[in-house]
Amino acid sequence: MLALRLPPEIEKRLERLAKKTGRTKSYYAREAILRHVEDLEDANLAKKRLRRRQPRMSLEVIERQKVNDEPVIPRAVRKQLALKPGDTLRYRIADDGVLIEKAGEMDDPFAAFSEWTEEADEKAYAGL
Repeated sequence: MLALRLPPEIEKRLERLAKKTGRTKSYYAREAILRHVEDLEDANLAKKRLRRRQPRMSLEVIERQKVNDEPVIPRAVRKQLALKPGDTLRYRIADDGVLIEKAGEMDDPFAAFSEWTEEADEKAYAGL
């Protein structure tokens, strides 16, 4: 069990959302926390990896290495991420750096919430 206090404006926004969608405030608070915990864990992992002192490359170097006016991802990075032509990357911004990862098939942030695809949900979210 967890109890928390929210700023009044956030509380009001949460109430409005809950009324519009027919869900509870607790439901939305839980979903927000679950999503954010993963980001916090990723940021922590990124900080640990940054402290490993692995090879670094400046943005200027990457920008100078272009093919068809597109920046080239260094070979060591492509190898570490097992990148192939057509793969996409995602990044997460941390306090002291950026974590770059190969994007997976399930990187659609709404893919995990298939229960929100009903007609009533579409109408409820249309004005948000």
